[in-house]
Amino acid sequence: FVYWSEDKNILDLLDNTNTQNVYSYGFNKKDNQNHARCEITKVSELGSEFKIYYKSNQYGPFILKQPGEYNVLNATAVIVMALNL
Repeated sequence: FVYWSEDKNILDLLDNTNTQNVYSYGFNKKDNQNHARCEITKVSELGSEFKIYYKSNQYGPFILKQPGEYNVLNATAVIVMALNL
């Protein structure tokens, strides 16, 4: 299960479940081994470039053809899921 760590509603749901393999992501650094932090390094009208810090590793840079924070967050969620397959 991968969720955006800044979504306050999901935390309430997680308290009421026994889901294992829970991973979070977002722009903020957390003291949690299962948290991935994304960092936008460049934005232009052509897109966004970003890196991901996860489990003591750095991944990227990744380049998206669409600019915007939410596009970076969505891509980060997919990358975290792929890293945990």
